Amino acid sequence: MTEESRKARTAGAIYLLVVLTGIFSLIYVPARLAVPGDPAGTLDAIRAHQGLYRLGIAGLVLNQLALFFLSLALYRLLAPVDRSLSAVMVLACLAGLPLTLMSAAARVSLLDVLGPTELFTELGQAQRDALAMMARAGGRNALGMAFLFWGLWLLPFGILVFRSGFLPKTLGILLVLGCADYMIRVFGGILAPDFESTTLSSLAAVVGSLGELGTCLWLLIMGAQRSWRSTGHT
Repeated sequence: MTEESRKARTAGAIYLLVVLTGIFSLIYVPARLAVPGDPAGTLDAIRAHQGLYRLGIAGLVLNQLALFFLSLALYRLLAPVDRSLSAVMVLACLAGLPLTLMSAAARVSLLDVLGPTELFTELGQAQRDALAMMARAGGRNALGMAFLFWGLWLLPFGILVFRSGFLPKTLGILLVLGCADYMIRVFGGILAPDFESTTLSSLAAVVGSLGELGTCLWLLIMGAQRSWRSTGHT
């Protein structure tokens, strides 16, 4: 195994952790606890399953730690292709980290409001529920803004993959489309409050995930193969 392939497989293993923690904290936990159109019902579900909600927060923090190390691993792999563009990739990737951690902190605050914390015991139930809903909304909005950078870093990443010569060009194209997916979802969510429930949002999410999941599995299983350059495969 070449040094290049070792770097690729290391990045792929970290990428897999990013994918799995993301699926758990951003898809599985919300699907179990969120009650569409019923904020009060969602709070009741969180109260009843605080352990799962806390696991979701921990998964989100772990996801961001893994993303931090993924950006460094990908820089080691792709810097020989274009050092400046690789640096832009890392900076764009890490720019969303503070926003995502703000979202995680807001979720912890929600639990503080709902729990037996002395600071909130003198408030009535309706007041505490209102504060919890505000914390939840703040966390969702911070995460929505983080999506901007989760998409932005895929643009230089996709260009680097396309130009690398040791990864399929198709993956690079899909990563760039993934960038477009995140942009559509961010601005769609701002301009149309019900955008998440539309067909366009679902379609964009599917197309966007293909590049990241495909690149993750390729790096992990196939590594870096210079034969892709010499044979002309894409």
